[in-house]
This record gives sequence, C-alpha cells and structure tokens, in this order.
Amino acid sequence: MLKKLKLTEDFNVNFLLFSIISHEKSYKLCWRINKKLQTNLCRAEPITCLKSGPFHRYKHLNESEIIEVVSNRSRNGYLDPKDKKVNYFLKIEKPFFDRQKTNFINKLNSISEILLIFEVDLEKDSKKKEIFYD
Repeated sequence: MLKKLKLTEDFNVNFLLFSIISHEKSYKLCWRINKKLQTNLCRAEPITCLKSGPFHRYKHLNESEIIEVVSNRSRNGYLDPKDKKVNYFLKIEKPFFDRQKTNFINKLNSISEILLIFEVDLEKDSKKKEIFYD
C-alpha cells in the first residue's frame, strides 16, 4: 500500500507583505520609493524559480529596517500566477513597520506611479508566506 506523507512547517511570520500595482519599471519605482521614504533600495540577488526564471529584487538593509521590493513578473511567467495583475510585492519586517505604519502607507500612496497598494493576508495565502520567508 502506498503511503503519502505531507510535509508541514509552521513559519513564524515576522514580516508584512503588500501588493503593488504600478506600470513603472522596477528600478524607477524603487528610485521613487527611495526619494519619498529616504531609503536606499539597491538591486539584490534575484529570486529564481525553475519554471519562471529570475525575478528582480531590491533591498534596503539597515540595523532597524528591512524593506524589500520583488517583481511579480519575469520573461517566462509570474512569481504568483494567481495575482497576474500585481506587478510588485513589498516586504517589510515588522519591528520597523509597527512603529511607522500609517506614515509609511500614506507616503507610498502619495507616489503617483503607484496605482494601488494593499496588504496581503499571509494567513490565507500560505504560498506567498513560503516564497518570501528567508
């Protein structure tokens, strides 16, 4: 008799994830975010999936702040095929985010190239939790 085993791992989520809809190129969007938030998003090692290829990633690392922007699209497909309308994902570590949540969101909303930004519920969408968990 064939036995099926299911691997389950409980991820301790210490970050928030936002979806961004914007027609701007990734480097231009990150440049605008840098200007608005006084951050230093720099190009980092891309996220690579076997089927879809590499996805652009930009990171801002500081002692108290970790912010990351990841493209949802590559030449061969999507990082998350369920959200084809989403262009970018913005990951923010919680210690930074808890202190400045409303100010941060208001500043991002004031960037005219960002058409829509909304929070992803990681409890309902476990695939995104696995993708962005480092």
